[in-house]
Amino acid sequence: MADFWDELLRWGLVVGAVFQLICISAVIWVPSSCGSSSEAQESEEWETNERKTRESTESRTQSARRMKATKERKKRR
Repeated sequence: MADFWDELLRWGLVVGAVFQLICISAVIWVPSSCGSSSEAQESEEWETNERKTRESTESRTQSARRMKATKERKKRR
């Protein structure tokens, strides 16, 4: 019975190793045109996301300044 489990474990490890190699090779050799946009579009998307992040940060900074000013006004009363 121990031999059966040893063989089962051995073949399970072999199958797992083969699966990992297939996954790694797919990541390496998949053509970039499959499902992804061109480099120019990726660059545009990156810039758009960067601009949105910057605008969001600026908006939060302005909100924080307004809140601070409001608190200071309330303290003066």
